[in-house]
Amino acid sequence: MRWKICFIIFFAPVISFGQFGLSSCKKSEKIKQAYIQKSIQNPCDLLKEVNALIKRISTFSGPIEPITLFLESPSYMAQTSISGLMLLSERQKGWEEVRSLKKSKLIWAHEYGHVIFNQWLLDSFTEIDDFYLFMAKHDSISIEKKDPYADNFEKVNKYWSQSARLGRDIQYPYSELFADIVGVLFANDKNAMATAMRVRGMDNENLKNIKLYSFDREIKLSDYNGTDMHFLLSPSRQSIGKNYLKFPLNNEKKFAVLRKIHKMMVVEMKKWWKRGGLPAGKKLNESLIAQLKKDYQLFPAK
Repeated sequence: MRWKICFIIFFAPVISFGQFGLSSCKKSEKIKQAYIQKSIQNPCDLLKEVNALIKRISTFSGPIEPITLFLESPSYMAQTSISGLMLLSERQKGWEEVRSLKKSKLIWAHEYGHVIFNQWLLDSFTEIDDFYLFMAKHDSISIEKKDPYADNFEKVNKYWSQSARLGRDIQYPYSELFADIVGVLFANDKNAMATAMRVRGMDNENLKNIKLYSFDREIKLSDYNGTDMHFLLSPSRQSIGKNYLKFPLNNEKKFAVLRKIHKMMVVEMKKWWKRGGLPAGKKLNESLIAQLKKDYQLFPAK
């Protein structure tokens, strides 16, 4: 089972497994509100771990608007909305394993990577505005209900449009790739997300797919026909890993990596917007790789 089912993408209702309460624990300036599932035994300790992770990522992401956070007991779920609502699990489940705190943090980092991607996107890709409005209306109801699983889509259906759908679909694979880059930069390890995804009990097909999360393995375009949005852009990862993820990287260079790749992604997204949608995976990767090759220099000479 995948650890992530994004409500920013899929509109199927999900069942909530416990009540959330507004936290009185100390939170960072990066968290506007924190709602914690009442079954969690040490909520302030858990929030402290999340605070520390966000603070660490912020050292190389730059200023990011505060999020609304929901924290729940161990589960398979982790999701982030373009509105700034994020759901994390105390420990992320996967197949037959409840991940360690170390592994769970890699998934938390990935989710916060979506927050960075989304906030920068709102400043650079105005085509996403209708999708943002739709999700912001939806998530405001979820926050009022204190339920990140609430299915409010019928209530906000009037805000849905062809433009919202196109914006949602075009950003999806880029957002997943970018979020994995944030996870890798957090861990200083090109294989961090592959490590996070490998758990006990996985079937052979999913074990084979683990390599698709790596930034240190070649995925040949001629052999690739993937359709899962979480690794649709996997053939592009080797180019990113080889030319941008040259560890050790200081925070300044990490920020430069994120900014440059995000800008290149926006160029790609604007192109597909004009053409009315994403092409097949092979062409999508060929185009991004060509874009990346235009300038691998993090700090061009003045």
